[in-house]
Amino acid sequence: MMLTWERFLSLYYQPFLIIIGLCGNILSFLVFNRKKFNKLATRGILMLIAIIDAFCLLQIIDHFFQHCFGYYLRRESHFTCKFFTYLIYAFGPISAWLIVFTSIERFFSISMPSSTIGIVFKRRSFQIKICLFIFIFNMIYYTPFLIFVENKCINSNNNNNNSNETMINSKYCCDFRDTEIQQILSLIDGFNSAIVPFFCHATQFNTNHSINI
Repeated sequence: MMLTWERFLSLYYQPFLIIIGLCGNILSFLVFNRKKFNKLATRGILMLIAIIDAFCLLQIIDHFFQHCFGYYLRRESHFTCKFFTYLIYAFGPISAWLIVFTSIERFFSISMPSSTIGIVFKRRSFQIKICLFIFIFNMIYYTPFLIFVENKCINSNNNNNNSNETMINSKYCCDFRDTEIQQILSLIDGFNSAIVPFFCHATQFNTNHSINI
């Protein structure tokens, strides 16, 4: 069998990403779980980021099994299609927003350590509330993915009217209902997972630069 570029990525690059990603996130979790980091205000958030990033590797694992073994978890049923697509999209931006919150916490802890807002950001109870808010917000924000993603049946034998044979000669594709919905939901995802977090970091960078000057 000819080794195409897509197959090369599936056989070698994706397993490499999975192994490196899992090892890196497990190592990060174990490092921040040590007693010497107990006084670090953002210790719990950094451990949570490692867990979420490891979970997000599920998408790569799913594609790896699809290309190498012909098993695609999201094609098994309508439930797995909707549920796993929803989880992958919903969990993806959580790490970005947790990093934004960590950056803001570091900013107030360094620039205004004795101020009220600096003290509040260090409190574990406040950090837990923010983490819960980010989690719940993303779960609600990505609810349309549960509605507009479905397991499509693509029949490869259109002349066959027998339902049993139609199922045998069909393949399933977990995808959006149509192209317009896909474009809209992609914009929604990009806005939450990349655009807004990027501007938050850019604004904070400019603020830090102005303070240093």
